[in-house]
Amino acid sequence: MEAAPCDGRTERAGDRDTGDARHDPDPRRDRPGGPGAASHTGACGAIDTAHRIRGRLADVFAFAIGEGVAEHNPAEAIRAAMSPMPRGGHRPAATTLDAARAALAAAEAIPAYPITRLALRFLALTATRPGEVAGALWQEIEGDVWRIPAERMKAGREHVVPLSRQAAEVVAAVRPLSGRMPYIFPSARSARAGLSANALNVMLRRADLSGVQTPHGWRATFSTVMNERFPTDRLVIDLMLAHSEARGAVEAAYNRALHMERRRELAQTWADLLLDGMAPASDLVGLRRK
Repeated sequence: MEAAPCDGRTERAGDRDTGDARHDPDPRRDRPGGPGAASHTGACGAIDTAHRIRGRLADVFAFAIGEGVAEHNPAEAIRAAMSPMPRGGHRPAATTLDAARAALAAAEAIPAYPITRLALRFLALTATRPGEVAGALWQEIEGDVWRIPAERMKAGREHVVPLSRQAAEVVAAVRPLSGRMPYIFPSARSARAGLSANALNVMLRRADLSGVQTPHGWRATFSTVMNERFPTDRLVIDLMLAHSEARGAVEAAYNRALHMERRRELAQTWADLLLDGMAPASDLVGLRRK
């Protein structure tokens, strides 16, 4: 059978979290957005998207098998045939404050799911990893601090994020939308699941920021801008980015406590620089998706 063209249709299936498959009366059917879409996306070169599609479809078919409406999981069968996930690689990121402000403004201007828009601003303000924001739980917020547990951190150690006034405003703006749910930024498909990290990628692509800014790139943007302005705070900035893997656990814990006040000051400075003149977080809720 001739392969489908690489025209973005498969990518859009992934952007929708492959939700249509959950409502298919016959989940054994090979439909658009199904396991074939995952392997085709990999052939198009979008390896990361392909793996995300396959993983979500595996969950859907596992549920279907448990409900007795499917007999096997084709998403598991294609795992071995997929291209491996690339390691590392360049992630486009703005390297100046003006470019960062322009990228965030462009992304926030497009019609989008309000929670995704708020999540992107929160990501840019906290300079954390996309998966950490997408999986953020309300129970991790302690006043003006976001305490990410060790099991959700790349380094396997708890990470404490002091929230700037603007980041706290994002939390306040999203609370009426998700405060009764476990996730701060829940998926549009299910209140019991966190936002797909890929949704942030999609938002930036829709704003024509491909090759300019990625969700993970906000970490590099923050590091570049703040290290240029505050070169003597390199260690503190590394701690804010959870770049403590190179130091011992005891020293890292000591530095986290020792520099918390300065980390809070730098977080506020970054927020003031990035959002100067921009709309408050509460305004982002009213910009509905078309």
